[in-house]
Amino acid sequence: MRTAATVAICLGLALLAAPALAKPLPDLRLTKISNPQATATPGDQVPISDKVKNAGKATARKSTVRFYLSSDTSRGSGDIRMIGDESIIKLKAGVVAKASGSFAIPLETPDGSYFVIGCADDTHVVHESNENNNCRSSKTSVAVNG
Repeated sequence: MRTAATVAICLGLALLAAPALAKPLPDLRLTKISNPQATATPGDQVPISDKVKNAGKATARKSTVRFYLSSDTSRGSGDIRMIGDESIIKLKAGVVAKASGSFAIPLETPDGSYFVIGCADDTHVVHESNENNNCRSSKTSVAVNG
């Protein structure tokens, strides 16, 4: 009986201490993405500017943003990855990185209307407190016509 009470007290103390022992983590989020040009053809370079914020409580190592063409505003398996990657410097907690570049529409892209979706840490090199909030969509779409 005495042993069961001791075990219960130790477990209770361990549970109370658990949050204090949790290691702070970074949390990368694409907080802003520019709207694409109105029309483009496969092979065109599309200028994109964006902001990535480390909303976490620890420094995030260098990471990569990738951009996708999507028929809707959600990142999904049918999206088309644009050609080119964007490097993001190591970000301390609370810091925002601004970036811009041009990314190519793949030659095999079917005609259609596409939103541009950017995803921070798309290569998953940063262990984050929330891995599900990295992407953001443009508000307008680009009409791709070959």
